[in-house]
Amino acid sequence: MKKIGGIFLMAVLVALISSMLSTAAFASQYDSVAQELKTIGLFQGTDTGFDLDRAPTRTEAAVILVRLLGAESKAKAQYAAGTISHPFTDVPQWANPYIAWLYSNGLTKGLSDTSYGATGQCSAKMFCTFVLRALGYSDAADGDFTFDNSVDYAEYIGIFASVWEDDVFLRDHAVAVSYEALGTYMSEGDKTLLEKLISDGSVSRENAAALLLKVQYYNEYLYGYSSWYNEPSVSMTVNEKKTFSSTELKTSIQLERKLISKYINNSDYTAIESIRTTSDGDNVYSVSYWLKNGVVYYKEGSMKVKANVDDSDIEEMLYEEYYLTEPPLYAMGEIKSITCTPTAYGKEYNITLSSIEPNLDSIQSDFEGLTVTDVTVNSSSIKIGVNTLGELKTVDISVNYTLTGTYEGQVVHFNCVYTYNSTVNATGDAVSIIYPDFSDYIMQ
Repeated sequence: MKKIGGIFLMAVLVALISSMLSTAAFASQYDSVAQELKTIGLFQGTDTGFDLDRAPTRTEAAVILVRLLGAESKAKAQYAAGTISHPFTDVPQWANPYIAWLYSNGLTKGLSDTSYGATGQCSAKMFCTFVLRALGYSDAADGDFTFDNSVDYAEYIGIFASVWEDDVFLRDHAVAVSYEALGTYMSEGDKTLLEKLISDGSVSRENAAALLLKVQYYNEYLYGYSSWYNEPSVSMTVNEKKTFSSTELKTSIQLERKLISKYINNSDYTAIESIRTTSDGDNVYSVSYWLKNGVVYYKEGSMKVKANVDDSDIEEMLYEEYYLTEPPLYAMGEIKSITCTPTAYGKEYNITLSSIEPNLDSIQSDFEGLTVTDVTVNSSSIKIGVNTLGELKTVDISVNYTLTGTYEGQVVHFNCVYTYNSTVNATGDAVSIIYPDFSDYIMQ
């Protein structure tokens, strides 16, 4: 800790961007997404608006899905012509075309042979089941998923967020799942759901042009992330910096963290080099460790020790390196815009989030004696660089925010700048570790 202006500023420098920032809390987070879907004719809302902050009924969920698939006009025409029907006796007359179209196309089965459960509340499992079927996945015997694991499977393919599981499933969530599904590839084939709807004539290519480009860039960004995620051996450098300055307290401080991480994990052996340095402006703290042939070598200042480790210890160390180097991953619904520009080494994706709400708990942990009451984000920048193969190379994030709090009864303000950048130096067989001399390390 460093004492400045009567405040102890504690550096919690192991947190990455995901812990410092979070998207806005629920109670209608996806209004802009709902509006975007409405613009291209895939969502309408109700007579009173989008009503995203309440749970949908099963009938409303059916309407949302039919509109998402661009089939509303088709459903009404086919029902009027008598070419589609359903066996349920509890469906309101106005909703018959929607339920009939879903039933006739194998996307809904009802609660029983004659009951759809029209006024019942739609759960996350129910809606995920609807959307997974629309994407071509099967919940039949020996199929891709079951009703009970539909949420887990939806999360697995990237259309559901685990943080929603403890929430009541809202229309807001239904919009979010629908939006993510548009950018998701069908279970068979090389088209996303949006591309399929366009090729089928269910959605106008002209109306969906902006979203189609966003889906393309987003999936390229996902490919870059997956190229890192699927690599068993990685060498990375991570730099993180937080700068705080207050006029009232006439103080400023800069907290920094640097990590050089290398891990090699293959069928023959596992090796790690992790060099971590943190500073608070005046004091520098460094700790390093290496894993070689089942022995960990640990260095902190003049202390040099070594110890044998088992498989569970090694797995835990690998996970920690993975966690400390993990690039940010955003859902498409969190992204307001994503653009792509060519670079000398490949491409760079510039991402603007729909909304950013700093994580107060994480920011509060940087301060002792100060009660944080408000944080306002003034500007942010997220840039993802990939090479000519589309593989992740760099991540650069910058956030400028204003912090308000109280200290010893006085209202104080801090101007804050957070920067984060990481570079993938090598992957696969190109990763190598040059070990220092371990002859003076003492066995523990």
